[in-house]
Amino acid sequence: MNQEQVSAAKQELASWLECLRSFGRIPSVIECVGTFELDGLLYYKMIFKGGFFERKVFDFAGGIFSFLGSFASFLDNVIPAAGPWLFGIVGGYKGDSPENNGIVFSWMEEYNESKSDEIAINMVKTFIENSLKNRGVTSNEPYNEKESETIMRHIETYCGKPTAVIPDSNEEDYGVKIYIVPPEGNRDYYTLATSGIGAFSVKTPLGVNRYANSRVELMIALPGYWKLDKDSLKEGRWEWPVKVIRTMVKCIVEDSSWVHLGYGAYFGKLDESTDLSYIITMAGILPEGGDVCKLPTETPVNFFHIIPLYQSEADFYNNHTLEELLDKMADVSFVVDPNRPSTV
Repeated sequence: MNQEQVSAAKQELASWLECLRSFGRIPSVIECVGTFELDGLLYYKMIFKGGFFERKVFDFAGGIFSFLGSFASFLDNVIPAAGPWLFGIVGGYKGDSPENNGIVFSWMEEYNESKSDEIAINMVKTFIENSLKNRGVTSNEPYNEKESETIMRHIETYCGKPTAVIPDSNEEDYGVKIYIVPPEGNRDYYTLATSGIGAFSVKTPLGVNRYANSRVELMIALPGYWKLDKDSLKEGRWEWPVKVIRTMVKCIVEDSSWVHLGYGAYFGKLDESTDLSYIITMAGILPEGGDVCKLPTETPVNFFHIIPLYQSEADFYNNHTLEELLDKMADVSFVVDPNRPSTV
C-alpha cells in the first residue's frame, strides 16, 4: 500500500469524524485494513475506535492554541479504547497521487471483515448519489436589517468596534462586507471581520448531521503596523489577507464549500512578501461566547479565524490530526506574522 496515501487517509477520516455531531472527537485509533477499487479509483478500508474522553479545542488570552484536552489525550494513550471497531472508507485515489476525490464516509457500524468489500462499495455509491442530491447552497438571501444588526453587535462585542469597511472590489462580493476593527487599548492588532457570508447556508456533506451549522463569518487578525488604507491595499503585501477572505467567500457561495473547524485551503504563495501559502480556520480565539452568533431566528453562525500556514505545516497537517498540528503551533500567535519561522 502507498503509505503516503494511507497517512493522508487517516488524517482525513480523523478530521471528518471530529466534525460529526454523532462522533464529535478525534478517534484514538485508526487502522487501514485493506483496499478496493471502483471505477478505476483506489479506496482504503479503515477501522477506528473513539477515545476514552471527548476532545475539544480551547484557547485562552495570550496564546493561540492551548488544549484542555491534554489530559484526555494522555488517557487515550494509556487506556485502550473501549467498544467495537467501526468501519469507514476514504478515497478514491488515482495512481500514486496523495489527492483523492473527497469521499470520506462511515455508517458508524461495527466492522464485518467478511462483508467489508460489499459494504465499502455500497458506501461509495451511496456517498456519490447523496452528494449529487445535496450539492449546493441552500439559502442565498442576504441578511435582513435585524440580522445585519445582530452580526454587527456580535463583532463589536467580541472583536471591537469597526471604524471602516474595506472598499468593494470590482468582482462580485455577494453582499459581504469586510469591516476593519482597529487596535484599541491592550488589543494591539487589527481584525478584519466579515458580515454577510452567514446568509449563505451550505449543505453539509453526507454523514454530517443535517442540522449541523454550516453558516460562517470569517476573521483575520493583523499586526498594528498593517496598512489598510485604500492606496496601500493596492499593494500585494498589504492586500493579500483581503484576497484570502474574498476567495473564501467565492468557495462558499460558488463552490458550496462547507467551511468548518480545521478547514484547510491551499492558495499558493499568498504574496511575494511572505512564504505563507495555506490557511486553516480556527475557533476558540475570541472571548467566551464569541465563537457563535445566534441570529434573531436562533440560527447559529460560526465565527472562525483564518490562520495562515507554511507549506511544510500544511504538509504536516495533511498527514496528521488537527490536534497534532496545534501542538506544534502552541507558541504561535493568532495575529498574522508574515515572517514567523515555520513550526515544522
